[in-house]
Amino acid sequence: MYRRTTKGRTNVNECHNALNSSDLQAYKNLQAILLFAFIKQHHAHQLLLAAIVIDLQDDDEDDSLFMLCLRNYQSKTRMVKVLLSVEFFFMTIFPEQRVPRPLYHRTYRTFASLDPSWCYRYTRFTNQQLQLLFELLNLPPCFIIHNGKCHCSSEEAFIITFIKLATGATNLGLQDLFGKKNDQRISDIYNHTIRWLASKAAFLFQPPCLKQWKDNFPAFAGVIEHNLGEEAYGGLQFDSFRIIGFIDCKICETCRPGHEDADILQESVYSGYIRRHGLKTLSVVFPNGMIG
Repeated sequence: MYRRTTKGRTNVNECHNALNSSDLQAYKNLQAILLFAFIKQHHAHQLLLAAIVIDLQDDDEDDSLFMLCLRNYQSKTRMVKVLLSVEFFFMTIFPEQRVPRPLYHRTYRTFASLDPSWCYRYTRFTNQQLQLLFELLNLPPCFIIHNGKCHCSSEEAFIITFIKLATGATNLGLQDLFGKKNDQRISDIYNHTIRWLASKAAFLFQPPCLKQWKDNFPAFAGVIEHNLGEEAYGGLQFDSFRIIGFIDCKICETCRPGHEDADILQESVYSGYIRRHGLKTLSVVFPNGMIG
């Protein structure tokens, strides 16, 4: 038997009986009612003492005032006892009420466990493509997160990250999908994997990122010219062709700047096209799918 408390103050065996937000609000309301009942009981006690003093000083044998104050005090005392019982049963967990620690069903943690159609739907890659990309990235077998407090296989972290990138699924949704204890674990795994992938691909985004593709420009132009010459695109013919890629712009929305230089900064990050604040990136998409 133990008293309930908030989840942040419990251990792993008691957290499933912890107080949630609605329980906390109900407990605060119960405390307010209990405080009001204690005040009423105190006032009734004072009236009872005053009635006893008056009855002792009065020679009249009429005890109606004393009996009225006594009944009032008894009713207030009964109310306090009822509220204390409600508070006790609301905040106390008995052995038979204890919720056992659940065993999470662990799924989708390896490439072998992924159904081919499900894999392509949620990651935009087939099983073979996803596994090949994982092998080429040469990630460590295990990710150690939070200075050893959390361990996760890089294969599982890779799958979680690609599903989140491809679908935009929430951490709560991925928590249920992968059988994790909480959504914070999903967030830690995702952020750690993104940092690893960013370090692996740093050379693709650091200047001069376009120059590393310059030897492929003629091949890129040839592929685009060949595709535009097909009937599906109108069978276009060109005397000379120098298009090597396609420019694409993306705006990542941000909050409105609010410090002392906000006027200058706001002009830099405001887009009149979408009427939002954000950071704008301009990139070139090559025919091989890479971004320069």
